[in-house]
Amino acid sequence: MTFGDPQQEGLTARFGLKLKTVQRQLELAERDYQHQVKLRNQTLDRLSFKAGESFNAWDPGHQMYWWSYFPAAFRCPHQVERYGPIDDGGRWMCGMEIYAESPRRPKCIVYSFGLRDVTQWEEDVLARTNCEIWGFDASLSQLGERRETKVDTRGIVWQTLQMIMQRLGHTWIDILKVDIEGFEFETFHSLMDSNDILPFSQLQIELHVRDIAFHTFLEFWRRWEDKGLRPFWAEVNPHPAVYLREVPWASEYSFINTKGAHQNLLIQNY
Repeated sequence: MTFGDPQQEGLTARFGLKLKTVQRQLELAERDYQHQVKLRNQTLDRLSFKAGESFNAWDPGHQMYWWSYFPAAFRCPHQVERYGPIDDGGRWMCGMEIYAESPRRPKCIVYSFGLRDVTQWEEDVLARTNCEIWGFDASLSQLGERRETKVDTRGIVWQTLQMIMQRLGHTWIDILKVDIEGFEFETFHSLMDSNDILPFSQLQIELHVRDIAFHTFLEFWRRWEDKGLRPFWAEVNPHPAVYLREVPWASEYSFINTKGAHQNLLIQNY
């Protein structure tokens, strides 16, 4: 049921419940999230973690592992649904009912980087919403500011996100999906360097920590948090553990951007 639904209003009158606006839900979710941040910091202090020093986040003696330090502890203030395949490639999405109705724009905008000929998620989004999707495969080196474009040996133009948005006439992205196999860190550092407010409402991303130090990842994650990104869903990819017999170094995350004012439909009251 949505806000303003007669059945929901009846429940409110009957049981004395108060409907929470989206903004109020975000405030409560932020309070709970900051509690989890505090627990993370306390746990790392207890384990004698020091910034810039080696730290084995897979140590069985810690009784918790890499992804345990980064729980998806924020709550999407809307309906959460899974889009795409039931296996690898499916994504848990926040507020897709808003994009289906699209009350403030004729179409929502989706950018998808790293297709690799797998488009089930994109097809599902197209079928269930009125979004338009712009797909890019092997076309992104940095999302942030660069002085020039680059062309790789296959003739693929490497562009910045700002350049792509300008070329397509977009000022805001409703959903940004990124799976670029470990290049996400330098990519988003550059994007954060060149944007006070990240230009998207929701981020769907697979994170790969196989070749990154824990303290480096923690610094990266905290930059995301400072920019207003909050994880509301996570799903560890079992492939490295099952097929490669390695630690599970890949995980899907779903983020909501808590900034963006009027451009971000996910944080508006309806």
